[in-house]
Amino acid sequence: MNRVATTVASACAALLAAAASPCAAQSDGAYGRLDGDLAWQVDVGAGLRDRSPGSVFSLSTRYLETAGLYASEFEPWTAHRDHPRTASIGVELRPLFLPRFLKNMERGPSWLDLTIDSSSLRLGPFISSSSLASLRTPGWETSLQLGVPFTSRAAGPWLRLGATVQWPDTGLPHRPAHAPSALWTVAVAWQGLVDAGLVDLGDRSPP
Repeated sequence: MNRVATTVASACAALLAAAASPCAAQSDGAYGRLDGDLAWQVDVGAGLRDRSPGSVFSLSTRYLETAGLYASEFEPWTAHRDHPRTASIGVELRPLFLPRFLKNMERGPSWLDLTIDSSSLRLGPFISSSSLASLRTPGWETSLQLGVPFTSRAAGPWLRLGATVQWPDTGLPHRPAHAPSALWTVAVAWQGLVDAGLVDLGDRSPP
């Protein structure tokens, strides 16, 4: 009887381990973010700046989902000199992923971990159609971004939310100053990962 009970207990333990192993693989805390060292992302959506709606398009790339570059454009749906088209380029920082991952703080659910780690800060210059017409130098913008994944993996579709403040350049001292403008965005994004070999670049032997 004891032998039968031991056999049944061992079988149950093996079944539980087999059932838990796929979940553990899916809940490693990386959610596919370490499948490649370079992430790329394309955003397409809509925005609202100074009560003027428009289209938003953005491209970004990040190294180990931590730091990278972005380029974005806002195109108002109604052409007006007070609501110009703007384009920007700059740096993007996502400071939460690596510290949380290394400290084993990625406990799930996956969508919550991915959402928290997607918090990003963007900073860079921007130009507008009005600044080009008046030969002014670029202004500066800073942006806070947050994403919610549609799946349990980093690669795939996302919903992206953004809040951006743009400070137009005032130019020369005799030019009038312009108040900053706020840009609110919502977009559908697609993120992918590629193995660019940047992590092992220093380990490669010279030719």
